[in-house]
Amino acid sequence: MKIKTIIVLTLIIVLCGCNSKEQLPNDNMFKLDFEIPQSVKGGQEFEAKAFITNESKRKWNITHGVDIFTFEIRNKDGQIVENNGMIVVVGLGISTKLLPDKQYSYMDANSKQFRRISISEHGKYYITARANFRIEENETTKEINLRSEPKEIIIE
Repeated sequence: MKIKTIIVLTLIIVLCGCNSKEQLPNDNMFKLDFEIPQSVKGGQEFEAKAFITNESKRKWNITHGVDIFTFEIRNKDGQIVENNGMIVVVGLGISTKLLPDKQYSYMDANSKQFRRISISEHGKYYITARANFRIEENETTKEINLRSEPKEIIIE
């Protein structure tokens, strides 16, 4: 009788553990990637297209601003290169769902200024994307800050 009770309790604990949902998300549940051309002519404007992939098993409700994606440019010596200077943003927040194993990207007229890049001086540069958004779960908000691996671009 005692063994049966232990087995039943063990099964209940195992089954409850298997059915438990992920709690609050963390940065490792998401992947940030972006696309840029391999090379462009000096001074030619190009667009960087970034997207987040939800690598978790569930959907998340997120909010973000039009500046969800930003880009950092460094020259071959590792020095930051300024792109557009100061940008003023006038826009409302965006709310959407990140579905499991799906990509998400935000593009509208207000976000173009964050995707357009122009580098005048010839040389090799490295661009890194950043994404900042919030996940709201059970009246709790979690800030997610992602950074991509750098990608190389040649300015001819």
